[in-house]
Amino acid sequence: MDTQMKKGVLEMCILFKLKEEVLYGYEIMKSVRQIFPDVYEGSTYTILRRLNAADYTAVS
Repeated sequence: MDTQMKKGVLEMCILFKLKEEVLYGYEIMKSVRQIFPDVYEGSTYTILRRLNAADYTAVS
Protein backbone atom coordinates (compact mmCIF):
# COMPACT_ATOMS: atom_id res chain seq x y z
CA MET A 1 0.00 0.00 0.00
CA ASP A 2 1.24 3.50 -0.81
CA THR A 3 2.74 5.22 2.26
CA GLN A 4 0.61 8.37 2.00
CA MET A 5 -2.53 6.33 1.49
CA LYS A 6 -1.67 4.17 4.51
CA LYS A 7 -1.22 7.29 6.67
CA GLY A 8 -4.63 8.56 5.59
CA VAL A 9 -6.30 5.21 6.21
CA LEU A 10 -4.64 4.89 9.62
CA GLU A 11 -5.72 8.37 10.59
CA MET A 12 -9.32 7.61 9.63
CA CYS A 13 -9.22 4.31 11.56
CA ILE A 14 -7.90 6.09 14.65
CA LEU A 15 -10.55 8.81 14.41
CA PHE A 16 -13.24 6.15 13.99
CA LYS A 17 -12.01 4.28 17.09
CA LEU A 18 -11.93 7.49 19.10
CA LYS A 19 -15.46 8.31 17.99
CA GLU A 20 -16.65 5.06 19.59
CA GLU A 21 -14.83 5.47 22.91
CA VAL A 22 -12.02 7.30 24.68
CA LEU A 23 -8.82 5.26 24.43
CA TYR A 24 -5.20 5.64 25.45
CA GLY A 25 -2.49 5.56 22.79
CA TYR A 26 -1.44 1.99 23.62
CA GLU A 27 -5.02 0.74 23.29
CA ILE A 28 -5.38 2.47 19.93
CA MET A 29 -2.08 1.03 18.73
CA LYS A 30 -3.15 -2.53 19.68
CA SER A 31 -6.45 -2.07 17.88
CA VAL A 32 -4.80 -0.71 14.73
CA ARG A 33 -2.21 -3.52 14.69
CA GLN A 34 -5.01 -6.11 14.64
CA ILE A 35 -5.99 -4.75 11.23
CA PHE A 36 -2.54 -3.57 10.03
CA PRO A 37 0.06 -5.83 11.68
CA ASP A 38 2.96 -4.16 9.86
CA VAL A 39 2.29 -0.70 11.37
CA TYR A 40 4.94 0.47 13.83
CA GLU A 41 3.96 2.04 17.15
CA GLY A 42 5.78 5.19 16.15
CA SER A 43 3.41 5.66 13.23
CA THR A 44 0.38 5.47 15.50
CA TYR A 45 1.84 7.90 18.03
CA THR A 46 2.89 10.30 15.25
CA ILE A 47 -0.69 10.40 14.00
CA LEU A 48 -1.99 10.91 17.54
CA ARG A 49 0.41 13.82 18.09
CA ARG A 50 -0.65 15.37 14.78
CA LEU A 51 -4.34 15.03 15.66
CA ASN A 52 -3.69 16.50 19.11
CA ALA A 53 -1.80 19.43 17.59
CA ALA A 54 -4.71 20.01 15.20
CA ASP A 55 -6.95 20.13 18.30
CA TYR A 56 -9.11 17.14 17.49
CA THR A 57 -11.13 16.17 20.53
CA ALA A 58 -13.31 13.21 21.36
CA VAL A 59 -16.92 14.37 21.27
CA SER A 60 -19.80 12.03 22.01
